Amino acid sequence: MNEEIPKDIPVKLPGPSYSVISRLVLLDGSEEYRPSKAVRWSRSHVMIKLQERDGIEPEYVWLRVEDVQRVLRKPPTPAG
Repeated sequence: MNEEIPKDIPVKLPGPSYSVISRLVLLDGSEEYRPSKAVRWSRSHVMIKLQERDGIEPEYVWLRVEDVQRVLRKPPTPAG
């Protein structure tokens, strides 16, 4: 549900792909964090390749940069 195709799609591949964690919003509104590869990107969007599963063709999805992370970090706990 959070797929968003950018207005200006980069034509040239930027080079190597990078392992990332992508936040996907499913049809029922729930969220899922999935390992994926960043294969194209711009300042605002990243095209990810979802990891293949048991012979299923890979899926490519454009997400906003906010939905793609190199690592997941636990939010800081408030001091107190």
